[in-house]
Amino acid sequence: MNQTSLKTLSLATLIALSAGSAFAGLTTGDQLATTDADIRSRLEADGYTVLSIERDEAEIEVTASSAAGQVEFEISASSGVILATESGEDDHDGAEEDEADESKEDTDASEDEENDDA
Repeated sequence: MNQTSLKTLSLATLIALSAGSAFAGLTTGDQLATTDADIRSRLEADGYTVLSIERDEAEIEVTASSAAGQVEFEISASSGVILATESGEDDHDGAEEDEADESKEDTDASEDEENDDA
């Protein structure tokens, strides 16, 4: 390999690795923060724009956006640990999968009833 090809390959590898880590993002179980200022600072350092922060006694709900889209974080108010994340169709606490499974089960049950009637 000549030197130009090696530089091109190295640059392409660096770009691919950077893109992979950019999309990895924060996820359930990651330690974030407990104060609004620290949450905002950490998310902005990770490339997010914080749109809103809402809190109650047990949880902090943060809506943020990034190049990958909008995401909602549910954070423990006492520990700062991310309890769940949701972005578009991607729900990391499994709730959407559960809803999809329930919907499929309802459809299957309806089809079984229709077959029994026929």
